[in-house]
Amino acid sequence: GHRELVLVGGEPGIGKSTLAAALARQVDAAGGAVLYGRCLEDSNAPYQPFVEALDHYVRHAPAAVLESHVGQFGGELSRLVPTLTRRVAHAAPTATSDADTERYLAFNAAAGLLSAIAGRQPVLLVLEDLHWADMATLQLLRHLVAHSQRISMLVLCTFRSSETTPDHALSEAFAALWREANVTRIDLEGLSRADVQDLCVSYAIGITDSEAVASLAQELGDETAGN
Repeated sequence: GHRELVLVGGEPGIGKSTLAAALARQVDAAGGAVLYGRCLEDSNAPYQPFVEALDHYVRHAPAAVLESHVGQFGGELSRLVPTLTRRVAHAAPTATSDADTERYLAFNAAAGLLSAIAGRQPVLLVLEDLHWADMATLQLLRHLVAHSQRISMLVLCTFRSSETTPDHALSEAFAALWREANVTRIDLEGLSRADVQDLCVSYAIGITDSEAVASLAQELGDETAGN
């Protein structure tokens, strides 16, 4: 019944995406809505992960949901998701010369659509590789988390902790997000020596040489630090 933000950090390959995918499968199986978007290293497109996630929903959403949304917010969402104009013919955005006003209206429309989805079913919004996010994406994330309406939605963001230096834009965004309620950070670390051995044993079905398995586990642990 409320909005939560979870930030999952760790080294490359530590399992951030695997963890997000496992949660997504659980939410989907339980009847929730899973929306997914990722930031790309070489993309200059603003709002990339939000556009990807919302565009997929708009393409497949019931017409009545989109009509209701446009009735409340006009066509402002089409600034982020042009596909909306193909689903709802009269979904053109309001003409204005003020960039700040346009951004505010688009942000409210995006938050409004997510609220509408959450009114039908719980929502998991996964935003991957936030360390590559542009400033516009981080601004929309902050707006969404600060949005006052209580909705059943979990926003799960993954990021490489090795790339979030103090002067990184993400560090500034995190500092602002910590001031909001219902924000949690999870830092994934490598598996312990015992965990690595358990993993090896689980793959070594039928192998009776336990000393060889233990030796392999020790070698893997030393080589990979559990990653």
